[in-house]
Amino acid sequence: METSKNGVVGVRGRGVSDAAYQGHLKKMSVDPKASRLGKPSEVGSLVAFLLSEDSTFINGESITCAGGVGSSRYC
Repeated sequence: METSKNGVVGVRGRGVSDAAYQGHLKKMSVDPKASRLGKPSEVGSLVAFLLSEDSTFINGESITCAGGVGSSRYC
């Protein structure tokens, strides 16, 4: 893993996944852009990308993996 001189890194931001909301699924109206809750493996794919050589130009970003929740009317 490559780090910058001042320690600035990319992070995975908070998102919506079925693992995080198991107890709330029946109460929650699921209407994100993806029309479903995310899977832990999908969040893991983002983390794997951020740790890979393919992400070397991404720096100082917080990337939310939430299937569109948090955009448009969800902000």
